[in-house]
Amino acid sequence: MLTGIPALEQTDWAKLYHAYGSAADTPKHLRALLDEDAGGREAALDHLWSAVIHQGTPWTVTGPAACVIVGLLADERIDRGEMPLRAPLLQFLVSVAEAGEQTGRSIDELERMAVYNSDPVKTWDEAFENDDDAACNAFYARSILGCMEVAPLLLETMERDLRSPDPRVRSYAAMGASTLAKASSLSNRAKDIEERLRNMAQTAEDTDERSALVLALGELDASPSAFLRDPSPAVRMCAALAPKLAEDAVATEVLIKSLEKAGEIDTWFAATPPQNQVSSTLRRSRASDRTREGIRATHQWRRGSDPSDHPLLCRFRLGPAPCRRLPRWTRSGRDSRTTAVSQSPRRKRGAMGPKVWKCRQVV
Repeated sequence: MLTGIPALEQTDWAKLYHAYGSAADTPKHLRALLDEDAGGREAALDHLWSAVIHQGTPWTVTGPAACVIVGLLADERIDRGEMPLRAPLLQFLVSVAEAGEQTGRSIDELERMAVYNSDPVKTWDEAFENDDDAACNAFYARSILGCMEVAPLLLETMERDLRSPDPRVRSYAAMGASTLAKASSLSNRAKDIEERLRNMAQTAEDTDERSALVLALGELDASPSAFLRDPSPAVRMCAALAPKLAEDAVATEVLIKSLEKAGEIDTWFAATPPQNQVSSTLRRSRASDRTREGIRATHQWRRGSDPSDHPLLCRFRLGPAPCRRLPRWTRSGRDSRTTAVSQSPRRKRGAMGPKVWKCRQVV
């Protein structure tokens, strides 16, 4: 599989789509990543996050763009200039890895969905305009498959950058490696990656990096129980969030103590872990009744309030991860969870329109 500039030059970008239409403008942004001009790099990153990946949703351009970026990360120019790009580009590749796993469908299922040969529809634009559900499903399946196909390349990149001299880069690489190791096609690497991340966490002197490594272990469904006794309250809290420790009494107590000191949490980190900026699979873990009752008994929220508004969520911004231990009540006391699919069409206004997103509801 081609990467870097060869991939950029061999791809027919005009036939691919991003969130705002044809991806014909994507190559200029990818080339700008190698320039040391901060303005051009900032515009390129904006394009990656708003068009190539839009609010976590992949497009047919996403996989090919990721292939180019994998190759560019081997170019030393990425680390030069006023705005080094290695960490933010790894963050983008993590989002590509997550996008490839978001459907919960097998490759065979997606490949069947991706087949679309209706003669009357000559372009994807016409399919979307005609509200063609089969076409929308095929488009979305192809976008997901594009992310899955590049997963082995992404994992190689993450493993290489686990050796970076920059602890922030290592933190992003750890998050990416843990995300990719959960993919069915790469699950045979999970144990090796778990051992490597655990060894790194045990020797990491930087609290921020250690916290990120412990969160990555949690995402691998590993038990970071040893870190519940870490000298740093930040590391202890990150360990307590591991799904494997959902029923652990010590982990529950650590979370309760963290909530009691929610106003201090910002001071525990020089820079919050990268998992706070990219949605985490920790959200799929459910809170145990014991944990919920422990937190409810310890914190007397005013009647009718929503515990997901607790300062631990509002200030530290761990995303949805802590909610696995917090019941999501409405003021009437009913569960108010909504799925990403049901929210997506409302969030998508201004890009290609809600019709493209209908495929997410059909799927």
